[in-house]
Amino acid sequence: MILKKNAPNPRVPEGLQDFRNFLHVTWQHLGLPSPTPVQYDIARYLQTGPRRLVIEAFRGVGKSYITSAFVVHQLLLDPAKTILVVSASKQRGESPARSQGPVPT
Repeated sequence: MILKKNAPNPRVPEGLQDFRNFLHVTWQHLGLPSPTPVQYDIARYLQTGPRRLVIEAFRGVGKSYITSAFVVHQLLLDPAKTILVVSASKQRGESPARSQGPVPT
């Protein structure tokens, strides 16, 4: 995933500009427990890491859910952004987009 830094979107509350806060709110909305320290580390890395990055973690840590939430967060900050989801299989590459639904504007 290759992304550029976003200028703050004035329509997004300041607290949600930070992806870690957005992740916490998203987890609450989904009825999940608060993100774990490892999940917050992944969220920080997605937000502040290098342009090209790889996330490696054990099964069940939530890499796909966190990355899907990150895509939603990026589109919230900049609805005109184009994001390419790459996966080894067609089904996995399409499923995050289908599960998130349309982005509200």
